[in-house]
Amino acid sequence: MSAAAVCVRLRRALDLRYLTAGNLARCGWPLARIAAALEVSPAETRAMIDDAISETGGAVRWCANAYCDAYVIGKPRRGINRHRDALSEARDAGWRYDLRARLLCPRCSR
Repeated sequence: MSAAAVCVRLRRALDLRYLTAGNLARCGWPLARIAAALEVSPAETRAMIDDAISETGGAVRWCANAYCDAYVIGKPRRGINRHRDALSEARDAGWRYDLRARLLCPRCSR
Protein backbone atom coordinates (compact mmCIF):
# COMPACT_ATOMS: atom_id res chain seq x y z
CA MET A 1 0.00 0.00 0.00
CA SER A 2 1.37 3.39 -0.95
CA ALA A 3 2.03 6.17 1.52
CA ALA A 4 -0.71 8.29 -0.06
CA ALA A 5 -3.28 5.53 0.44
CA VAL A 6 -2.23 5.16 4.08
CA CYS A 7 -2.62 8.92 4.60
CA VAL A 8 -6.09 8.89 3.05
CA ARG A 9 -7.20 5.99 5.26
CA LEU A 10 -5.69 7.61 8.35
CA ARG A 11 -7.36 10.93 7.56
CA ARG A 12 -10.71 9.19 7.08
CA ALA A 13 -10.27 7.31 10.36
CA LEU A 14 -9.48 10.49 12.26
CA ASP A 15 -12.24 12.53 10.61
CA LEU A 16 -15.41 11.75 12.57
CA ARG A 17 -17.55 13.38 9.89
CA TYR A 18 -17.42 10.13 7.89
CA LEU A 19 -18.77 8.17 10.84
CA THR A 20 -21.38 10.83 11.58
CA ALA A 21 -22.55 10.99 7.94
CA GLY A 22 -23.01 7.22 7.87
CA ASN A 23 -24.91 7.17 11.15
CA LEU A 24 -27.21 10.02 10.14
CA ALA A 25 -27.89 8.34 6.79
CA ARG A 26 -28.79 5.10 8.56
CA CYS A 27 -31.26 7.10 10.69
CA GLY A 28 -32.96 8.29 7.51
CA TRP A 29 -31.92 11.94 7.47
CA PRO A 30 -32.22 13.71 4.10
CA LEU A 31 -28.99 14.57 2.32
CA ALA A 32 -29.50 18.34 2.64
CA ARG A 33 -29.97 18.07 6.40
CA ILE A 34 -26.82 15.95 6.81
CA ALA A 35 -24.84 18.44 4.69
CA ALA A 36 -26.08 21.35 6.81
CA ALA A 37 -25.25 19.52 10.05
CA LEU A 38 -21.71 18.69 8.91
CA GLU A 39 -21.23 22.07 7.19
CA VAL A 40 -20.04 20.53 3.91
CA SER A 41 -21.38 20.49 0.37
CA PRO A 42 -24.02 17.93 -0.67
CA ALA A 43 -21.56 16.33 -3.10
CA GLU A 44 -19.00 15.84 -0.33
CA THR A 45 -21.72 14.52 1.98
CA ARG A 46 -22.76 12.01 -0.67
CA ALA A 47 -19.16 10.76 -0.91
CA MET A 48 -18.92 10.54 2.89
CA ILE A 49 -22.10 8.47 3.07
CA ASP A 50 -20.85 6.14 0.32
CA ASP A 51 -17.52 5.66 2.11
CA ALA A 52 -19.02 5.15 5.57
CA ILE A 53 -21.62 2.64 4.40
CA SER A 54 -19.21 0.70 2.16
CA GLU A 55 -16.71 0.30 4.99
CA THR A 56 -19.35 -1.49 7.08
CA GLY A 57 -20.20 -3.80 4.18
CA GLY A 58 -23.40 -2.12 3.04
CA ALA A 59 -24.25 -0.46 -0.24
CA VAL A 60 -26.06 2.78 -1.05
CA ARG A 61 -28.38 3.19 -4.05
CA TRP A 62 -29.06 6.79 -5.11
CA CYS A 63 -31.98 8.10 -7.15
CA ALA A 64 -30.86 8.73 -10.74
CA ASN A 65 -32.80 11.98 -11.04
CA ALA A 66 -30.34 14.89 -11.05
CA TYR A 67 -32.51 17.00 -8.73
CA CYS A 68 -33.33 14.28 -6.21
CA ASP A 69 -31.21 13.26 -3.21
CA ALA A 70 -33.14 10.14 -2.19
CA TYR A 71 -31.18 7.03 -1.25
CA VAL A 72 -31.68 3.58 0.18
CA ILE A 73 -29.11 1.62 2.19
CA GLY A 74 -28.64 -2.13 1.83
CA LYS A 75 -27.94 -4.51 4.68
CA PRO A 76 -24.31 -4.75 5.79
CA ARG A 77 -22.89 -7.80 4.02
CA ARG A 78 -19.63 -8.75 2.43
CA GLY A 79 -19.02 -9.77 -1.16
CA ILE A 80 -20.90 -9.31 -4.38
CA ASN A 81 -24.39 -9.72 -2.91
CA ARG A 82 -24.34 -6.43 -0.99
CA HIS A 83 -25.27 -4.44 -4.10
CA ARG A 84 -28.02 -6.94 -4.95
CA ASP A 85 -29.40 -6.60 -1.39
CA ALA A 86 -29.50 -2.81 -1.68
CA LEU A 87 -31.32 -3.14 -4.98
CA SER A 88 -33.88 -5.58 -3.57
CA GLU A 89 -34.52 -3.28 -0.61
CA ALA A 90 -34.98 -0.37 -3.02
CA ARG A 91 -37.50 -2.35 -5.04
CA ASP A 92 -39.39 -3.31 -1.87
CA ALA A 93 -39.57 0.38 -0.94
CA GLY A 94 -41.19 1.26 -4.27
CA TRP A 95 -38.15 2.23 -6.35
CA ARG A 96 -38.52 1.48 -10.06
CA TYR A 97 -36.52 1.59 -13.27
CA ASP A 98 -37.58 4.05 -15.95
CA LEU A 99 -37.39 3.47 -19.71
CA ARG A 100 -33.71 4.47 -19.74
CA ALA A 101 -32.91 1.80 -17.11
CA ARG A 102 -32.24 4.39 -14.39
CA LEU A 103 -33.25 3.62 -10.81
CA LEU A 104 -35.74 6.22 -9.54
CA CYS A 105 -37.27 6.75 -6.09
CA PRO A 106 -41.07 6.53 -5.68
CA ARG A 107 -41.45 10.32 -5.78
CA CYS A 108 -39.52 10.67 -9.06
CA SER A 109 -41.02 7.60 -10.76
CA ARG A 110 -44.51 9.15 -10.86
